[in-house]
Amino acid sequence: MSITAFHNCHFENNSAKCAGGAIYDEYDKEIIESYKVKGIMNITESIFTNNSVSDQFGGAFYLINRKTVMYKSVLSNNNALMEGGGIYIDVSTYPIS
Repeated sequence: MSITAFHNCHFENNSAKCAGGAIYDEYDKEIIESYKVKGIMNITESIFTNNSVSDQFGGAFYLINRKTVMYKSVLSNNNALMEGGGIYIDVSTYPIS
């Protein structure tokens, strides 16, 4: 299992064309195909402001197969053309807690 951690980070004015204006996290193709969550992302005391995606999903971040824990963090004014202005989660069996 892998752990990705962001603590006291500020993501501002980032952009992407397709997905994940600030963070795009796609966990290994084999895991995606088996629909098993094998990683954890911890986000604490972080700010996501004015991030955007011009074509598709996840203005601040786009996650695939990742258990995500957010604590004392702020999402503000993030935008995506289709879905997930702040957060877009695909193929996940875990909610953000």
